[in-house]
Amino acid sequence: MMVKATGKISLDRQCELIIGNINSLSTLPEIMATILSQGGCKELNISTISEMIESDPALMARVFSLAQSEGVLFDNDKPVISQILSNMSNEKVRDVIMSMKVFDVIEKDYDPDSDRQIPRKQLGLHAIAVACCAKEIGSFVLDESGVQHAFTAGLLHDIGKLAIDEAMPKSFEKIARQAKLNGCLMSTMEKKYLGLDHAVVGKRLGQKWCLPKEVIIGIWLHHSDTEIIVKNLPEYKMAGVVQLADMLARLGGIGESGSCDHISGIGELSEALGLSAGQLEQVKQRFLSEVSRRSELLGLISPGGPAAYCSSIRKAAAELSRDNSVLTADNLWLSTNFAHMSFAKEFLFGINANMSADQAAGVLANGWKKHYHTGPVIVYLVRDDDNMIEVVAACDDGSVERCFVERPEEVLLPAEQDQDKFAIVDAEEYLGWLLDQINFPINVQKSKALGLVCKGKLTGGLIFEQRMPADLSKQSDMFKVVSSIGASIIDIAKVSHDQVRLAERFAEILGQLRESRGEGSGSKSLEAIAEIAAGAGHELNTPLAVISGRAQLLYEGEKDKDKKQMLKQIQDRAKEISGIISELMDYAKPREAAAKSISLSVLVSGAIERTAKKHNLSDIEVELDRIDELGDVCVDKEQIIRVIGNILSNALESFDGGNGPIRISGRCSQSKSATSFEIIDSGHGMSGETINKAAQPFYSARPAGRGRGMGLAHAARLLMLNKGKMQIKSTPGKGTTVTVTLPKS
Repeated sequence: MMVKATGKISLDRQCELIIGNINSLSTLPEIMATILSQGGCKELNISTISEMIESDPALMARVFSLAQSEGVLFDNDKPVISQILSNMSNEKVRDVIMSMKVFDVIEKDYDPDSDRQIPRKQLGLHAIAVACCAKEIGSFVLDESGVQHAFTAGLLHDIGKLAIDEAMPKSFEKIARQAKLNGCLMSTMEKKYLGLDHAVVGKRLGQKWCLPKEVIIGIWLHHSDTEIIVKNLPEYKMAGVVQLADMLARLGGIGESGSCDHISGIGELSEALGLSAGQLEQVKQRFLSEVSRRSELLGLISPGGPAAYCSSIRKAAAELSRDNSVLTADNLWLSTNFAHMSFAKEFLFGINANMSADQAAGVLANGWKKHYHTGPVIVYLVRDDDNMIEVVAACDDGSVERCFVERPEEVLLPAEQDQDKFAIVDAEEYLGWLLDQINFPINVQKSKALGLVCKGKLTGGLIFEQRMPADLSKQSDMFKVVSSIGASIIDIAKVSHDQVRLAERFAEILGQLRESRGEGSGSKSLEAIAEIAAGAGHELNTPLAVISGRAQLLYEGEKDKDKKQMLKQIQDRAKEISGIISELMDYAKPREAAAKSISLSVLVSGAIERTAKKHNLSDIEVELDRIDELGDVCVDKEQIIRVIGNILSNALESFDGGNGPIRISGRCSQSKSATSFEIIDSGHGMSGETINKAAQPFYSARPAGRGRGMGLAHAARLLMLNKGKMQIKSTPGKGTTVTVTLPKS
C-alpha cells in the first residue's frame, strides 16, 4: 500500500489526492436492505430499479461513472439511468449494486448515524427533497430534457459533502459543528479548513465521472450569486434552479444540509428564473408528496437500517456464490481478449477530454502493465511550479494510487540531460531516491525506467517491474513511440487542468463579489467582469486546451512546411487567447500591495527606463519638472512603476511616431497627506466619451489589433490598491494630462 510521502505538501494538494482516490461513495444500509429484500436486483424490473437509483446520490453517481467507463451511447446525447440499465444484464446490475460501499454498518443493533452532527440519512432526505423540488421548478422554466437534468442536479448538488465525509469524516464533523455554531453555510467553513468547498469537490467528481454538463453546472454554482448568473448567462439557469430548490427544501425542514445561514432572496431568485408567485406556490405544494413517495420506496422511513442490511446480505451471498463460476469464466475471456489489443489503441480509447493529467497517467500505467505483462508500474509527473513530483502507481490488482514526493535539487531525471536520445535505464540507479520515498510493492532490482518527453519538454517518466525475459533494447523504437503518445496526452491534460483551475478562480471571485455587493460602483464594475470571466473561462478552457494539444500532435507528425506553419499559427493563437484570460484575471484579482516608503523620483526614473525598453526606444523625450522636490511616498514600488509606465505608454501611443515629448510635472496642488504630479503629452487627445471609458478593461479608441486596452484600466486598479487615484483631462488634437495622487510616506 502506498502512503502519502513526506515533504512540503499543501492542504490543497492533499485534497487533490483525496478526490483523485474517490471512485465511489457509500450508500445507506436502509437502501441496500430494500434492494436486497426484493431479490438482490435479479427480479426487479427496469423502471423500479431505475427509480431507486435515481433517488440515491451514491447509486446515481456510481451508475453514471460506470456508463462512462463502458462507453455507453445515449439517444440525442442525453444520459438517462433507464437507458444505461437497459444496456446491462440483470447480473451486471446486481454486481454494480452489490459492489457498493455501505455507510457505517458495524453491528446490526447499533446505529452510528444517530451520533453524527449531520446524520447521513438526513443528508439523503435533503438530497431527495432538492431533487424533487428542482424537477417541479424545472417543469415551469426549463425545456423537457432540462427537467430530468434538474432532478439529477438537485439529487447530486451536495455530492461534494458526501465525498468530504467519506474521505475526511473527522474534518467533516468539525466543519458541520462550526457551521452550526457560526450560523453560516457549510461552504464557508469548508473553505476555511480545506481551502475549497463541496461545490468545487462535486464539480471535479462530476467531471471525473462524466456527468452531463448541465448537472455539473448545477452542482458547481448553486452557492454562487445565481441571480446575477441567470440574468447574464441564461445557459447557466440550472444553477439558479438548484439553489432555489435547496432554499425551499430547507424551509420545508426536509432532512438536513448542514448549512445554518439565514435563508433569503427566494422572491428575487424566482423572478430571475421567470417563476411567478402562483407557480412558486404550486412547487411548494407538489414536491412534498413526491419526496414522501421516494423516501418510502428506498426504505428511508423504516427504522433499523443496519439490522435489515445484515439480514439481507446473508441471503444475497448464496446467490452470488452460484454465479461466481460464470463470472470467473467471463472475466477470463475478457482478459484474454483485451490482451490481444495494441497498447496504443487501448490507451487512446481509455482517455477522454475531462481527464486530469494524473488520471491519464493512471490509464497509461495500467495499460502498460497489462499489454507488456509487467509487474507494478509507476508514472511520475514533473510539476512546472515547484520541485514536487506527482506519483501515480498501478498495482497488481488494477487499482491506482497517488502521492507527492520532494525532488532533491541536484538530481537529474532519465532523459533530462539529452531529451532527443531515448533510453531504457535501470530504475534503481536513476530513481532509487524516488522509490525510497514511497512504500510501494515493486522489485527495485528488476525495474526499468524511461522518460516521457513531449516536443522537447520532459513531462515525467515511467518505471515498470520487468517480469518477462526480453531484450528491451531491440524494442527501443516501439517503446519510444508509445511513450511519446503517452507524454503528449498527459501534456494536453496538464494544459486542460490549468484552464479548469483558472475557471474555478473566476467562480471564486464571483462568490466573493456576492458578499460585497453594494459597496460602490468600483465593486459593481469588477463584479460584472468576474461574471463574464467565470462564464468565458468555463466555456473556453476545455476546447482551448484540446485545440492547442491536437495542433501540437499534428505539428510533430506533419512533413509539409505550409501545413506546419498553419498548425504553428493555431498554437500561437491559442496561447494568445490564454494570455487574454490570464490578463483579465490579473486585473480582477491582483496581489495585495506591499507599501513601503520610497522616493517619487526613483519611481518615475524606473518607469521611464521600463517604458523605453517596452517600446524598443533608446530613450524617451521626457522633461522632469520639480519631481525631486516632492519627496517620498508610501506605495508598492513595482505596482506604481507599472502604473506610471502604463500612463507613459499611453502617452507615447497618442503620437503618430517618435519618442515624445512628455512632461512630468510636480507643479500642481498638494495636500498634507498626499503627493500629486502630472504626466502631460501633446498627442491626439481624447473626447469626453473616450475619457469616461479610458479606465475600463479592454476598451481602446485605437484601431483593432493595436493592443488590448488594459493599460489605464490596470493603472486605475493598482492605484486603488495603493490608496491612490488618477484624473484624466484631455482635449482632442491638443493632448492629455493625467494627474496621479499617491499617499505620502
